[in-house]
Amino acid sequence: MTKETKISVTIDGYRLSYPATGLGLVTAELLRGLQELGYTKSIAVFVEKSFRPQIFGLENLDVQWITIDFKNRSPDYLGRLAWGLAVTKKIKKFFPNSRHFIPYFYNYGNLSQNVVLVPDLVWRIVSEQDSIYPHRPWWNLRGRLPFRPMFVKWEEWLVTRAKNLIVYTKFVKNHVHQEFGTSLDRIMIMQHPVPSWCITKYQESNNLLVQNKFNLPHRFVLYVGGFAGRKNVAMLLEVCGQIYDADPSFRCVLVGLTEQIIQRDFGIREAMKRNSVRAAIIPLPIIDYPDLASLYRLTEFTVYPSLSEGFGLPILEAGSAKRLCLCGDNSSMKEVQTNAEYRIKSDDRSAWFEKILYFWQNPEATKKAGEDCHLLFHQYDLYKTAQQLWNILQS
Repeated sequence: MTKETKISVTIDGYRLSYPATGLGLVTAELLRGLQELGYTKSIAVFVEKSFRPQIFGLENLDVQWITIDFKNRSPDYLGRLAWGLAVTKKIKKFFPNSRHFIPYFYNYGNLSQNVVLVPDLVWRIVSEQDSIYPHRPWWNLRGRLPFRPMFVKWEEWLVTRAKNLIVYTKFVKNHVHQEFGTSLDRIMIMQHPVPSWCITKYQESNNLLVQNKFNLPHRFVLYVGGFAGRKNVAMLLEVCGQIYDADPSFRCVLVGLTEQIIQRDFGIREAMKRNSVRAAIIPLPIIDYPDLASLYRLTEFTVYPSLSEGFGLPILEAGSAKRLCLCGDNSSMKEVQTNAEYRIKSDDRSAWFEKILYFWQNPEATKKAGEDCHLLFHQYDLYKTAQQLWNILQS
């Protein structure tokens, strides 16, 4: 690594160390697209020392990987601060004239020259604290002290100093403009990268192995999408219990629903006390991409009742497998799931009950809906996205 290295773009790869997150996946897909377009020899990517590119299939990428000997901090905002300082030091020393891209909500270093991805501003729509221990004892101060809100305000200010902000949808663009007053001409809409693993990691021969490994029934509905409070999983669990009471053949698989999640989230823990809920659901651990690709093919359809999303990646993941995704009728999901028939008001439990039960009991209608959703997937082109990003970084 020398000053003579012809690097015009540097990219923050911090999120690549968290492969189970959408932000890590998106960063990997953007790098894949830039490689196919021949731009990666001009790119340096900063990653944690422990990062393994094989996780995302990036081992043959011809970017310059710059490892950061970084010790994460707790709470998370201190970790981001330490990371930003470490990367800034490297950029100043080796790539002072590069355009820096941060593919998540943060900004550091040469603030006014950076390009920052704003996936969403969901914390300004849905409070995550409401679903976690609402009846805590007075001495449990987590979330009650002002430190986190102060840091959030500061991080928001840093982001608004960037040269350009990138968003995926008109909804997020308008939301950023309304909340921060950022001029619309500084906010660029970039098409969301296609989750290529849905296709590249899928092998039909793996389906039976997955079914046997997790002891799955012949028919089930699938939830993939995380368990933050805004994901509305407690409501989904209650609806699953109601559907089971109406049709005992119903089953819903929830990927990543661990005992730790159940105990952490008050609403989920309360829902799990019902016998019908426990009978209706099949909790799975976090699984790898090949198994997830098979799960999408094995399921009847998917559900995603989120209260707010900056995009809604599970909609496209389901579409890649010709599967319907019933999703919330809000935020960016209105732009991604363009067919209103497959969107449901997130707080309308009776509507979720009726719609899920309808598609569960009508396989032909479900198949037709899956074909409709497959068309959504084909509207997203990784190379178009990568070219959009490169153009922004070169401007």
